[in-house]
Amino acid sequence: NRGGLKKSVYEILESEANIFASEILSPYQVLICLNWTNYKSIQIHCGLSTAAAKTRASQIFDLMLNNVYIDENCVLYQNFYEFIHTKHCPQCGYFFVSKNAKYCPICGNKKLIWGEGCMKYKGIATDENGMALICPKCGNEEVNKGDKYCKICGAYLIQMCTNESCKYKPANNARYCPKCGSITTFFEQDFLIPWEKEKKELEAQNKKLRNKIEDADVDLDFNFEEIDSKEPVPF
Repeated sequence: NRGGLKKSVYEILESEANIFASEILSPYQVLICLNWTNYKSIQIHCGLSTAAAKTRASQIFDLMLNNVYIDENCVLYQNFYEFIHTKHCPQCGYFFVSKNAKYCPICGNKKLIWGEGCMKYKGIATDENGMALICPKCGNEEVNKGDKYCKICGAYLIQMCTNESCKYKPANNARYCPKCGSITTFFEQDFLIPWEKEKKELEAQNKKLRNKIEDADVDLDFNFEEIDSKEPVPF
């Protein structure tokens, strides 16, 4: 009998509970940013029932119809920033976090999708400005802050886009500029190997590691008859 509540009061409380659950399990700020506005997408990604997902989709449709504004400075958006802007390249398997990337920084593929991939590619150690800490060409360790070129071999030490009109500074493992798709200075100078070659090397290393773990997984064979039950067994 719902603790003696009247039907009208119960329906109000039930409605409040449903709204609370919707805000917790499927926050509209996240769904709109990811374009998960179809009830099937909401159901898959948020784990809602079909009825709840349809209700949430209808609510989001009303919000978008009224041009709801997503405040990117709000705590919820900031907490979900990496989740929202995680991008995955289906060609090379690389995944990274970027709001405005149009190209994969590893293989230059333009067809990026949401979500995590399975590959992490190595890069050149750099400082916050994208300058190599050690010359990738000759190994010179005497690199001073602000040096653009290696004093030993003359290599260009700053990772950036080769497109002069772009001048974007990509990550230290980027072969291509995620903004315009041009090659990077590190890849142009062969500091970074082609992604296909590194992908094969990483996959071989992972396979070798899996085999090593499987080989080490042996059963321990104890002979309990040799243990004197009168003596305490240390653990």
